[in-house]
Order: sequence, then C-alpha cells, then structure tokens
Amino acid sequence: MAYTAKKYGTHESAFGNMGIPPHDHVQNAYTNGNLTSVTYYRGGLEEAGENVATILLTYDGGGNLLTVTRTK
Repeated sequence: MAYTAKKYGTHESAFGNMGIPPHDHVQNAYTNGNLTSVTYYRGGLEEAGENVATILLTYDGGGNLLTVTRTK
C-alpha cells in the first residue's frame, strides 16, 4: 500500500523495508567511528521539523554490527 502526501508524492509504505515514511532531512550520529543512529525528519531539521523515524544501531566490542532497530 502506498502513502500519498501532496508535498512529498507517493511512496511505498515499507520504504527501505523499515517503514520509513517520506522525509526531507536525515541526521546521522556516530560513536567511535560507528554509525549509531539515523534520524529522519519531515519539514525541517530537528526542532524545525517532525521526527518521523529513528534507526538505532548497536555494535559488539569488536565493532561488528549487532542490531538495527527502528523506533518512533
């Protein structure tokens, strides 16, 4: 099923297989060189926009990716 918004057009509801809705800004966060979170915003970055999804990534002591979890 597709998601339709006049401003953002039509997108598959399972965008990127994590259900990320339409967005226009992405903010990445890193710890010790590893990507630890990806936050998606619509309508502007951070306080100016709406956080529509956040992906959290965890690593083991060797820096190997363990989990990828969508919140929000």
